This record gives sequence, C-alpha cells and structure tokens, in this order.
Amino acid sequence: MPFMSLHSSYVAVCAEIQEPHVYLQNSQVELSSLYLDVPTKSTLSLINSTLLPTRFHWGKLLGNQAASCTVTVSPRRGLLGPSEERQFVLEFTAHTQWPGHPEELHLDFGSMVPLRTCVNRQLILNNHSPVQTSFILKFEYFGSSPNSLSKRSSL
Repeated sequence: MPFMSLHSSYVAVCAEIQEPHVYLQNSQVELSSLYLDVPTKSTLSLINSTLLPTRFHWGKLLGNQAASCTVTVSPRRGLLGPSEERQFVLEFTAHTQWPGHPEELHLDFGSMVPLRTCVNRQLILNNHSPVQTSFILKFEYFGSSPNSLSKRSSL
C-alpha cells in the first residue's frame, strides 16, 4: 500500500519589492554670473537609490518664469543602472533682465569745487564680464568758458 501522510510541509519565501526611486543630489542649483542671452553652465547629480535599472528623461521647464529663460540638461535621456550616480550638465540662459541688477550707474565726483577753477578727474571703466558690450557716458556740469577762468569777478 502506498504511504500517505496527513501532514503538510512549507517553505518560507521572503521577497523585497522595489519600485524605481531616482532623485537629485541637490534640489537647488545656484547660478552666478548671469548675463542676458549668455548661457551659464552648472552640474547636477542624479542618483538611483534602488537595485532596479531606471530610465529617465528631462521634461520641459515649468513655472512663472519659464517663458523668460531657457534650460537644457545633457544628456537629455538615458538609463541609470542600479545604485548609479550620474553627472549632468545644466545650461541656463536668461532672456529677461532679472530684478536686482542695476540698469544705470551714477557717479558723483563731489560738489566741493571752488568757482572758476578747472577740475580734472579720471574715470577708468573695466568690463570684467564675458560679454562685450557698448556703453554711453553722459556728463552733466555747470561751468563757464575756459577764457573766463582768467578774469576776476567784481563783487
């Protein structure tokens, strides 16, 4: 007669269920030396914190100021391997003058100048930016003709 058992046997099975989890190492990017219509580059780090390979792609820029700037990230799309960290290049271009940048520079050389004296001042302008630009100087002064400097006034 065949052997029959009324007892059952079990094998325990454990499984770890994961879903893709990819995040930026820094959620904010600080850009310095911004110039109108001149691209500025910065680096980003994208991290895959799971054991799953994960595809990524960068979407379009969103927000209130999205129309006044351009942002591109390279590479645009790809595959992050398990636990991989990858560097990306972010290129930002501002198409609008951002608040807080002075539009005009005012220089005051002083008002303590005696009447009928010739005053000489030197102004040196250096452009330390990567952008070549033109500028306009406007001088406002009150004075008299050069030959009137030698005349004495009568009080």
